Formats: sequence, structure tokens, C-alpha cells
Amino acid sequence: PGSSLGLTVDYQFLHNWHLGTGILFSRKNYTARGLDYHVPDNYYRQNNLKPVDFVKGTMNMLEIPLNVRYDFSKTANTIFFASAGVSSYLFGNEHCNYYYDFFGREVCRDFHYSNTPNGLFATVDLSLGVEAGISNTVSVQVAPYMKLPTSDIGFGKVRMNSVGINFSVRYTPVI
Repeated sequence: PGSSLGLTVDYQFLHNWHLGTGILFSRKNYTARGLDYHVPDNYYRQNNLKPVDFVKGTMNMLEIPLNVRYDFSKTANTIFFASAGVSSYLFGNEHCNYYYDFFGREVCRDFHYSNTPNGLFATVDLSLGVEAGISNTVSVQVAPYMKLPTSDIGFGKVRMNSVGINFSVRYTPVI
């Protein structure tokens, strides 16, 4: 699994409606078949590689989400919500292990990339969640999510789907 850590800010613009953004440091782990990993022409030959069978990699990036949240059910201290939006990625570095056949033996070769192009609106974000208040200003949230790709990302231009669960602590100042 990957991980994300950061800070987000929500603004309530209508009753039950919130607009949110922030900045997250994200680490995405992936595995791609050779057919799904698209390197520049002649890349394998220039690096003395045969075409790869599969790639395992890690991308470190800054993620900038832009989401709209709707609170569809409220009880005493509990809110159920749905959110949708997009995320853009600013890439830091990428580490890959290429696995390929070398005269009947599977071998691995290690590569690092730091000039990976950024991904503007690279995913559509969908989530359902629950928020439980623990005081007048602090609550905890649990929200399963799905991120669907709108473009290929990383050096190998991978179509990366993500699923997971966001755990967060929310602070709402009383103004």
C-alpha cells in the first residue's frame, strides 16, 4: 500500500456543501505489466535491456486535491458525506525495478528518475465517509476512496487506479 500525509482546508459555501483543497505528500506503489509500461522509443536498447515482463515501482509526489463534499445525513454527532473532485500531482522522484528474461533467467534491474512530468488533474477522486464529533471543534473522519486516472503518470506513463481509506482528524474553529 501507499501512503499520504498532509493538510487540507475545507470551506462551507452552502448548507451541507464544502469545497476542499490542500497539499499532501503521497507515496504510490505500483506494479505494471510490460505492455502497460510505456517508455520512450529505443529506451530498452539504449540501457542494454530486453523488453520487460513487468515493473515494480514507487512514486513520491505532492498531491493537490480539489474536491466538493456534500453532507447527506446528520445525526447528533455523526455526519455521512460523499465527495468528488480531481487531484493534480507534482512529482518528486520515481524508483523502478525492471524484471525481464535474460537467457531463460528472470533478472531485475534498478532505475531512478527525477524528471518525471507533473500530472495536472491526473485523477478523478470519489469518496464516501463518516465524520464523528469528539468535541465542539474536533472530529475524526473515515472515508473509503477511489481515484480513477484521467491520464498516464510517471516515467512509464502508467494508468494508475488507487483505492484506499482516508483517516483524518478535523479541526473546525468556532468563529
